[in-house]
Order: sequence, then C-alpha cells, then structure tokens
Amino acid sequence: MEKRAYAFVLPGFFVTDKSPEEVFREDIKPEELEQVQDLIRKIIFKEDADIDIVIAPFLVPPDQANEALQQLGQAVFGGEEENNG
Repeated sequence: MEKRAYAFVLPGFFVTDKSPEEVFREDIKPEELEQVQDLIRKIIFKEDADIDIVIAPFLVPPDQANEALQQLGQAVFGGEEENNG
C-alpha cells in the first residue's frame, strides 16, 4: 500500500507573562526537531506503526492553523500532501 500524508495537530497552550517572541526559540536545530518527532512517534502512535512524522515550529492563532499546515505540506511534499482529517 502506498503511503499517504495525513495532517494532525496537537493543540495546546503555553502560559506566560511575556510575549510569545520572548519565549519561543528561533534557533531550533534540525536534530532537535528530529528528537521531538521521535518522541511523538513513540508516545502517540502505535509501536508497530510504519510512519514518518514531519513537524515545524509554527506559532499561529487557531484561525491560521489550516494555512500553516498547507505551508508545511507545500514545503515537505511540494503540494502533494493530503489533508485527511
């Protein structure tokens, strides 16, 4: 069976008395994102799931989440991603 891409979100909040720009890192290395992807794969998905995960550290308001997912899909899949969900 051919692999297909499915968009997913992990909604959440962070609480601070500072602006998002003051607390959100801009110097995340690719290796660090790979660690987060591995953690998501281990904790959220079944152990025998043959999946690849792609994430990007976007900080967007809820009404812009779809646009952010589309931009990530364009960057990773060149417009071939499927948004099933």
